[in-house]
Amino acid sequence: HMVDLPPLDLQQLRVSLAESFRLHCGETLCVASEINGGGKSHFILEEVANRQRDGEPIWYRKVPIREGSSHESLVHLMTQANINLSKSTGNAPGEPNHLAFHIDIAHIIPPAANTMLFQLLLIGVLRDPIKNRVYFRNSADLFYLEIPNSIRNKTVKALRFCNLLPHTILE
Repeated sequence: HMVDLPPLDLQQLRVSLAESFRLHCGETLCVASEINGGGKSHFILEEVANRQRDGEPIWYRKVPIREGSSHESLVHLMTQANINLSKSTGNAPGEPNHLAFHIDIAHIIPPAANTMLFQLLLIGVLRDPIKNRVYFRNSADLFYLEIPNSIRNKTVKALRFCNLLPHTILE
C-alpha cells in the first residue's frame, strides 16, 4: 500500500512539537532577543524566581554550551547538577528532583549542538559515547535555552532544532 505522507510545514511542525513537549517531554522554552543585552538571562531568572515565589520547589542550574562542548561535557554537567541537587535537598539520587536548567548557548556553537539538544530535549536521553555515561531528562525539569545574538543571526540559523521549539522573543 502506498500512503502519501508529505512533510509538515514549519508552522505545523512547531505546533506538533509544542504539544509533544507539553504532554511528554517537559516544559521547554527558547528565549531570544532582538538586541544584545535585551534581557534574556534576566527573563529566565525572573521566570524561575516567580515560580519559586509561588511555592514551586524548583532549583536553578545554569549549564553553558560553548564551542568546546561535547556530549561528554554536557552529560557530566547535567549529571552533576542532579547530584548536587540531591545533596542539597537530602533526596536520594533516584528520587525525582525538580530543576530549572538555564542552557546558556554561546555565539560559537559546537558542530554537534543540534544533535545534543535534540537528544536531550526531545528524545530525553543524552549519551556520552566516550565514557558510556547517560543522562535521562526528567519530564518535571524545565529547560530555558538562551539563544545568543550574532551578526546576521548566524547562530540562530545554525541552531535549526531550536527554531522548531516553543520560543519567546524579547523586544
